[in-house]
Amino acid sequence: MTVVTDFCRVFVCLSAFFSLLPNIHAMGDKDRKFIDGRLEINDYNLTIDLENGWDFERLQKLASRHASLESLLVALLGTGEFEEAFHNPTFVFESLAENAEHVNPQNPRVLLAKDKLLLAFDASQSGLQIIEALPEEGKFAAHEIVYGGKKAKVFSHPQSCQNCHGPSMKPLWSSYPFSVGVYGMSESNVEKAYREFIAGGARGPMYRKFFNSAFQKPGSHTSVKIGPLRFSVHLTLFLSQMAKHDLSVHPDREQYRYPILAALQGCDVTDFFPEDVKVSKPELFNRTLDNISLDLQMLLKSELDERIQRHSDVMGEPIGSFTDFDSQNVKTYARLKYVLEPMNIFLESWGFQSAPGSLEAPTFANGSGGFFDFKKWGLDALLSGSQTSRISSPIFSCEELHERSQAQFRKN
Repeated sequence: MTVVTDFCRVFVCLSAFFSLLPNIHAMGDKDRKFIDGRLEINDYNLTIDLENGWDFERLQKLASRHASLESLLVALLGTGEFEEAFHNPTFVFESLAENAEHVNPQNPRVLLAKDKLLLAFDASQSGLQIIEALPEEGKFAAHEIVYGGKKAKVFSHPQSCQNCHGPSMKPLWSSYPFSVGVYGMSESNVEKAYREFIAGGARGPMYRKFFNSAFQKPGSHTSVKIGPLRFSVHLTLFLSQMAKHDLSVHPDREQYRYPILAALQGCDVTDFFPEDVKVSKPELFNRTLDNISLDLQMLLKSELDERIQRHSDVMGEPIGSFTDFDSQNVKTYARLKYVLEPMNIFLESWGFQSAPGSLEAPTFANGSGGFFDFKKWGLDALLSGSQTSRISSPIFSCEELHERSQAQFRKN
């Protein structure tokens, strides 16, 4: 499954995206719960169950009892567990996927998310592409279900999926306002295209049969933003669990956990490492945070301009330029890069990507609304040794973290 894959490495500041929906940013414990692999967001009727929810094995069993994609979709709706997903779909009208030659503004690709599964299909085709999250293994798996004969054919780890997603099979996704080819953006030209879609192309039987309730929403040209939001939250949960897996199995987790917490809390982490550690990897530890931040801002400018141009080409009119990046987000990214890369952990594997190996945003900022806030997703609990996954305040001051870090390095 490919979602908006333009193969230019693009960084996106996601705080703008979440500013559209401040309820997410301001959620308290009563609105948002993430405990033991199950996330609930009441405001959007969104429940994601990574423990006992839908996985590919269950989907495959259901698919084997049907002779067409349409019949399978009817069955998914009939379970009563996919209603919200169908009510809040995500439509991608421009894609560079190998099998997306039929995708266009009147025939968009449909994305649905449920528990461990991300589903994608083209309403004019007969196949269903699936990415399955395997958080307990810290990886993703790709599958395809194709109809055309007497029964469904199932392909696991198809090469066609790897050609776009890379060997990791990580979902490819970009967020507002740089989601090229995704309905739900606020620019007038995209809203106009969506209005034309629901007035014209959405008359197609597959769209009307399964998504008519979404089209009939009051102000559906603006409420269509909810689909990409839900999809982004789904990916956020997946990625946080992948990061949690990486940290939980890393042999140097104990040694580095206090510098990581310090990076998240805005501390100057350059003096958290003793000299013998710095000497062992001078090419990484000799970098300054200012230099890392400057390199990131330069890359942001050049690559965002390129992405903006592509969006303008797709929609037929310019959408302007975005060069005012949140300095706090950039600095948080720089601190984490400084701490994690000596562990051979690269943020590209934890954040949104528009292409394999890219990093979509400096999105690790505390309290800024960035999609990947460690405190909101329970990673601070893992790092600090706490058993809770609830949102918490900073656990230690910078001075305390520095003392604990030095003691841990001396211990090792």
